[in-house]
Amino acid sequence: MALRTPPSWLQNGSHPAENDRLTTTGIIWRSAGVADYAALKVSQSGTPGMSVSIAAGHGLIAGTQTANQGFYISYNDAATTVAIATASVSLPRIDRIVVVVQDSYYGGTANNQVIFQSVTGTSNVSPVAPAAPANPAVPAPQASSLVRQDMPVASGNVPQMNTQQTARFEEGQTLQKESTSLAQAAQEAKQTTRKIKENISAASGSAPGQALRTGGKWLAGNEQLDELVKNLADSQIRQSALMGNTAATDAARETYAKANGNENITAQALAQIVQRADASSTALEKFNSGLNKYYEKAGTYNGPIHARNFKQTWAENYDPRIFMVQNINSSDMSGAEKQIQLQAVLKGTTEEERKSLAKKAETIKRIERGDF
Repeated sequence: MALRTPPSWLQNGSHPAENDRLTTTGIIWRSAGVADYAALKVSQSGTPGMSVSIAAGHGLIAGTQTANQGFYISYNDAATTVAIATASVSLPRIDRIVVVVQDSYYGGTANNQVIFQSVTGTSNVSPVAPAAPANPAVPAPQASSLVRQDMPVASGNVPQMNTQQTARFEEGQTLQKESTSLAQAAQEAKQTTRKIKENISAASGSAPGQALRTGGKWLAGNEQLDELVKNLADSQIRQSALMGNTAATDAARETYAKANGNENITAQALAQIVQRADASSTALEKFNSGLNKYYEKAGTYNGPIHARNFKQTWAENYDPRIFMVQNINSSDMSGAEKQIQLQAVLKGTTEEERKSLAKKAETIKRIERGDF
C-alpha cells in the first residue's frame, strides 16, 4: 500500500516503529501543508485518462473538528493513482485533490485511516476550485493544468468527434506541421545570425556606434549583409506569427521595415536586432519541442484539439528576454561577459517587471519539461 495508514498518533490506531522514524522527518514543519514542492505533487497519469498521479512525500494535516485536535502526519511512499469524475464534453472544470484523515475518536466516521480524495468541481466557462471537505484535510498541490482542455474526447480507440472538435483537430495538425517546418528553418536562421555577426565585426571594426548603413546603402556595398538581414527579419515574422504573440510579431515587422528601409543602422543597433532574432529562433525550437511533448501527453486526438490552447498559454508567457537570457547563459562567453550581457537585457526593468518575467520564465520552463 502506497499511503501508509493509520497516520502517526491516531487516537484509536497503532503503527510500527518505522512510521515513527518517518514522522521524525516531518516534525520540523510548523504549518499544515506538504514538505516541499515535490512532495505529494499531483500530475496527469502517464496514460491520459480520468485519473491523476500523486507523488511520494510527507503531508501535515490540520484537524478541524475540534479546537485542540492538532496535526496529523501522513506519508505516501510511492506514486498513487486517484480516479477523477468524467469530464464535460464542452466546459472546463477544476477538481481539488486532498489528503483526508478520518479519526473515529472525534466522530463523523467509523474509520481510522488517511485517504486521498478527489473533490469534483462544477463545469463552467469560468470554473472555480471546489471547497475542501469538512473532515480534517490539507489540499495536496492542486493539479495545475497549463493547457486548458475545453473540448476533450474520450481516450482509447478512434473517438466520435463533433464538428467543432474535428475543425480544432485539423487546426492542431496544421500547427504541428508548420511548427516542425519552422523549427528546422530556425537552425538556418541561427546560421544567418552568426554570419551577420561576422559581417558586423568586419565592417565596423568592433566599434558599436559605427554606421553600417546610411541612406539605405550598406558600407562598402555589402550586399551579402543586406540579404542576410532581410532573410532574418522575414524568418522572425513567420516564427512570431506561428507562436501567436502579437507584440512579438509587431516587433518582427519593425525589424523587417528597418531591414528594407532607408533608416541608418549602426553596428550596435544591428547587433540588438540579431540578438532578438536569435532569441526568436530559440523560442520557436522550444515551442515546437513543447508542442510535441504536449501531443504525446494529451493523446493523439486531445493533443491537436487543444493545440489552440497550448498556443495561447505560450503566447501569454512569451517574452523575448527569456530566450535572450537562455542564449547568453548557454553561450561560450566568459562569466564576466555574460553578466554584462544579462544586465543589458534587463536594463530599465522594475522589480515588479522582473518578478513577472521570472514567473513567465518558470511557466515556459514547465512547457519545455512537458509539465502541463
